[in-house]
Amino acid sequence: MTESTTFTEFPVRPLPREGESAAGYCWRFFDANGHTAPAAARAAARSDLPVDRKINAMVGPHVIDRLRSAERDRLTWQGSLPPANWFARSRMPRFCSVCIAELGYHLAVWDMPLATACGVHGCRLLSRCPGCSASLSWSTLGSGWRCTCKAAMSTVIPVRAHRWEVIFSRFLAGASDSNAPVGLRRRAAREPTTRCQYRTRDLYGFLVYLLSARRYVRNGGDRSMDAAWSELRRYGERTAPSRPEVTLLSTLSPSLQVKAGRFMRRLCRHSVETLIDMDDDLRFTPMLDALQSLSAAGNPFAGTALRTVSECWRSSRIGIPSLETVCFNPQLRLDERVAILDRFNRWWAGFVAEIQPRDPADCFADDPSDEEAWLLVLDPRHHAVSILNVFLDVASGKRSHDGLLQLIRRWHPSEELRRSGATLQSVGAYLTTLSLRELAFVDALMSAPMSSNGPPAERPNHG
Repeated sequence: MTESTTFTEFPVRPLPREGESAAGYCWRFFDANGHTAPAAARAAARSDLPVDRKINAMVGPHVIDRLRSAERDRLTWQGSLPPANWFARSRMPRFCSVCIAELGYHLAVWDMPLATACGVHGCRLLSRCPGCSASLSWSTLGSGWRCTCKAAMSTVIPVRAHRWEVIFSRFLAGASDSNAPVGLRRRAAREPTTRCQYRTRDLYGFLVYLLSARRYVRNGGDRSMDAAWSELRRYGERTAPSRPEVTLLSTLSPSLQVKAGRFMRRLCRHSVETLIDMDDDLRFTPMLDALQSLSAAGNPFAGTALRTVSECWRSSRIGIPSLETVCFNPQLRLDERVAILDRFNRWWAGFVAEIQPRDPADCFADDPSDEEAWLLVLDPRHHAVSILNVFLDVASGKRSHDGLLQLIRRWHPSEELRRSGATLQSVGAYLTTLSLRELAFVDALMSAPMSSNGPPAERPNHG
């Protein structure tokens, strides 16, 4: 047989089966006609367009083009295909021995990146002959799915795969565009997933995000979160999916809030402050922005994750609209937060009662003409959070009350804050309404005297 043989010259013309791979169909087509697949057909799944036309002439008009296009559409993410290291031995076919015996054809889902197990039978996919240990390839695979040593793939005793490998294969089969056999899709539907419609590219897109986030945290935020397929080389894990990411995917809804809490505690593990501004963390904000972008693109996994993370973050925020990124230190338990707020409310009622009427000579004069100069050396959010942390530390006994003597003598808060019902939220909201110079004036009274005639020599720092 030559590569000029056309489709009409073959007596047997099998139709593609449900979920069959392009390369597997080529092999089955030529095997049914008693021929060995030519080199062009063996490269069907990853060949250029001119080669596709030649294959179409032999195998049938548009058959290979349709199968191969469907495979590429499932894998294309951010306009590119995954690199070879994302495939478990990407140029070698993989088989489930039980499925081959039952179905008689090769499934496209077996060749997907990081797929190493059969989602139906829970066994490892074969990529080497168990008889001679040779790597399987379309060029050496003989009739009846046999290796060159005559060992049949359909008679191999299956080896049990890890649970997360099986789950990932079922995730792939459960995608709306997988075209996997009905039995495999039913198994996938029973997994505790997001219970929503998703495409294969959605699954890989969210997986890339999880890998990017892990790399981003590990490198301290030195690299961009906008990762592409080719940037995520997984040396040492080429033939198996990663357990942490797959476990997170399989329990996305019920456990993500717990994992989000652990992650926030990890980010803040070196901080001893009561209040944390997450906007100051160089890792958290870019990761949240990347998740929002992925969710806005219609990725259902990212949408579920974003809602859960937002809920976790919302539950720890202090409730000040002007400081919406400020939250309690994630290391504090809920009962500890309640106790801190209770101590602050009781302390504040006594503290404002000590504040004396301000001497007219000490009246703070706000000069709008100096606003730009102060803006160069002051961060109003940082100072507001810094002042609140000092108040909370004094209320909790972590700092001495004597450090606020200057504030008691010279500060004149609004009448609303002198009421017994003033809370941390109302105090914080008031601080964010102060001008930059007045905020710095209040901040400086808690550390050292500072002139109010010009910008400070250096930025005050508390906590």
